[in-house]
Amino acid sequence: MSVLTKVYFKLSDALALGNADANPQNIGNSYSRCLIGYEESGAQGSSQFSKEVMMAKNINWLAYCGLYCGACSFKVAFDEKNPQHLKDMPSKYDQYKNAQLQFCPGCRLDNQRRNCKIRDCAKSKVLTNCGECIDFPCEILKKFNGDGIPHHRDCIPNLIMIKEKGIDSFLDYQEKYWKCTCGSKASWYLKNCINCNEKLDRSYGNKNKFN
Repeated sequence: MSVLTKVYFKLSDALALGNADANPQNIGNSYSRCLIGYEESGAQGSSQFSKEVMMAKNINWLAYCGLYCGACSFKVAFDEKNPQHLKDMPSKYDQYKNAQLQFCPGCRLDNQRRNCKIRDCAKSKVLTNCGECIDFPCEILKKFNGDGIPHHRDCIPNLIMIKEKGIDSFLDYQEKYWKCTCGSKASWYLKNCINCNEKLDRSYGNKNKFN
């Protein structure tokens, strides 16, 4: 296991164990600095890092429900240090739009404080995602998928794509889909690219967009 891989898991473990000094935002910033420093150093084993750490990191971008967290408005806003990604989110999220940007580790760590029936159910069945369940799609998932929040409509179509094409293909596709043609990151509700102002036309709940 490469040095940076060990650093990544040490930081993740600190957060998961609720370490008093492990402020989530500090962990996110520390990991980013480790990543940049390691890549710039050209250290031996960087290719091994790519295989080990990025695999671990990317799977955390897939929520149990099928949401692709790599396009989460809150995550991208934190990564890019730009609250513009939050501006056009539904009114349900108004209370968070002017709050301090926070690092989010995803829903797969054990120290999550917010209750989620979907996550708890999937973890109790030792599933990677809800698409692996014999009851897919269950009533809980269908209710979440159709609760009126636009990006939630992606849950079931995303899980169907994973069943058909595999997690790796899904993650590769999503990473490309949620980028502007100029290479800048897009997010769930960003209407125009912050870098080049290109209109970002992203649809929800349409499985055909994967074809």
